[in-house]
Amino acid sequence: MRASGVLACLAYLGCVVSVACVSSTIPSVGALAGQALRPRAEPSGLPLASVEKGSCVEAALECGEGADLAQFALERLSGGCPTSEPRPRHMELKSPITYITDCQDQNGKGRLFGRISTLFPGESVHLVGVNSDYEAALTLVDVVDAYDGRPGIILVNVARRDGGERRKKWENGPPFSWLKLDGKVDIFTTIDGYVVSLLQKMIGRPLSLEVYEIPTAVPHMGLSLERQEHVIHTQFRSFDYLPLLAATLVSGKELPVSRIEGDLPEMPQAICWQDSFGNLKTNVLPEEVGFTVGESLLIQIDEQRQLRLPCYNRLKDIPDHKVAITIGSSGLGNKRLLEIVQQGASAAKTLALGSGMRLEFLPKDC
Repeated sequence: MRASGVLACLAYLGCVVSVACVSSTIPSVGALAGQALRPRAEPSGLPLASVEKGSCVEAALECGEGADLAQFALERLSGGCPTSEPRPRHMELKSPITYITDCQDQNGKGRLFGRISTLFPGESVHLVGVNSDYEAALTLVDVVDAYDGRPGIILVNVARRDGGERRKKWENGPPFSWLKLDGKVDIFTTIDGYVVSLLQKMIGRPLSLEVYEIPTAVPHMGLSLERQEHVIHTQFRSFDYLPLLAATLVSGKELPVSRIEGDLPEMPQAICWQDSFGNLKTNVLPEEVGFTVGESLLIQIDEQRQLRLPCYNRLKDIPDHKVAITIGSSGLGNKRLLEIVQQGASAAKTLALGSGMRLEFLPKDC
């Protein structure tokens, strides 16, 4: 009975359980594994009604020591146990999860991957490293576009490290928010800088983000007091809090909203990404600057430099070694952003330009 209850709870939580591992601590698990690990089937020796009317932990208490393991699984998932309600849409569809982060060292990436994989067992998890909110903004647009209108989850954490007044703006870094895009894509992101600004421009309508301040939201997540204290005061918020916030809200739980953030800053024209070929992706749409094939555009780089670049429709149309501007692959739907490229070479090296540099497209009559 005890082993059956534990495995039933883990199965209901959607965990992948190692039979060999559990067998070492729970007698007779091998005989029960085939029955108890069937997701959402009536567990052997544990009435289905007893699970549906209460939590998995309550049911496991009837099984004695098994409650400890059930409690562990519940805490790791942080979303409680399914009852008679269907599993969350993302869990059923095995939606992709993309984490856009400026934490790019191997230790940090490994920890982030492990935490998200634990909170979303069985999901496809990918980490994308960025260096600034400019890069994060472009990547967010491209990932939304890559999801192609299907359900998915995106987490974004980019902390500007400018110091000075920005450091005083928030007690422990910028807050996190939730944006549910067209009822399909769940975006959990910091609200500082231009992270969401480009997405708002590409969609063409104002976006409103629900802000969840850490000290306000954490007490409602069902964590122990000790764990709450740790999460509230952690310096690694993108590890301890953001994945937990996403898992809690996606599971259907409600958390108190601190405020609605709708006043997103307008993003200046800039280079937002340098790809592996040295192509420079901008956040500028062709129609914003009068892009016309066969003509040229004048770009102010800084006080000392201007570029006059010819316009080509596609990279393949540009003559060898020529630097030009073309319609690139990044963007959303039928809106694609301009790129500065060099046929057969690196535009970034030739022009000494890179990600994060601002641009100013000047009128054609200049």
